[in-house]
Amino acid sequence: TYFENDEHDVLDCEWKENAGLRKLLRPLLDDNLARIRHEVVKTNLAFRRSAKASQIEKRLAFDESAPFLNEIIAVVRPRLILLTGPTLASFNDRFTEHAVALCGPERQDSINQTVFAASKARLHATMSEVVVVQVAHASQWSSTYREYNVTEKIRSLIKAEPLAQPESQRDSVDASRSTRTLD
Repeated sequence: TYFENDEHDVLDCEWKENAGLRKLLRPLLDDNLARIRHEVVKTNLAFRRSAKASQIEKRLAFDESAPFLNEIIAVVRPRLILLTGPTLASFNDRFTEHAVALCGPERQDSINQTVFAASKARLHATMSEVVVVQVAHASQWSSTYREYNVTEKIRSLIKAEPLAQPESQRDSVDASRSTRTLD
């Protein structure tokens, strides 16, 4: 996430993807822009760039960025990880252990996208449990968020799944509200 001088790319940059993410994050965080600004960290799973995604070896790119992303996870200590591009399986394989499916995957065949899938998993970096949610990419398919009641599903998962933290982390920085968005 670009964050300097209290600016946040999801709120302050008018990219198509950010407009789509706001459709999901605003109702999820009770339309409180300050919560998005201070509690949402957004990053990519791969840092390589190309004019065409087909020119990038995704597995290698994901593997290259994994150590840095584990460091981010260790600092942020998220409660929810929201995937807007990579699959639930690709994230869970690299960053979690003992992932258990909670919901889905729900697919919309007309756009060839998974519009909702969720798991509960223990993160390697923190050994804490999180809810990991995959949704369709915000830049093109954010309309599916309302159609598939994504906000309500995420809220119910967070309320229904008590997210345990190891004893040693309970007195550390309160991460119970942190959201991490990956694409």
